[in-house]
Amino acid sequence: MGFCDFIAGEAVLGHSASSAGLPGVSRHGGELDRSGPSQGTSHAHRPARVEAADLVEFLKAHEMAVPSDLRSENGTEMVVVVEDDVGYLEALLRTLERSDLDIEVVETTNGVDALLEIGRVRPTVILLDYTLPDLNARQLLERLLEPAGSSTPR
Repeated sequence: MGFCDFIAGEAVLGHSASSAGLPGVSRHGGELDRSGPSQGTSHAHRPARVEAADLVEFLKAHEMAVPSDLRSENGTEMVVVVEDDVGYLEALLRTLERSDLDIEVVETTNGVDALLEIGRVRPTVILLDYTLPDLNARQLLERLLEPAGSSTPR
């Protein structure tokens, strides 16, 4: 059963949460439970509650990105690699893959996509090629460091 099936399926409709394949599911609200297993009575009319650690495990098992607000739950750091040369990109990815670092890597090949991914995953580290097809590293960093809402046409 996929995550979307889980959310739209049996557990949310009040059936057995254990049939969804995720441990630690309780029916005490619709938010992530970061405090551990819930105590109290079951309310079948409320959406199922999934513990953050179980959600992170599910996302990793299905090779999906773990949102930045859940990273602290599993200790995984995010790294964005921005490189337009396929050979260098593959070499960087292989090097990171072979390391013993507990990291999740997101790759992009241009500055605009890099800005989008950096905003989405809020990485701990950015490996950035200086010369990209659309923005160079200096331009990309200037845009990252601009206060929100202060962008001006260039």
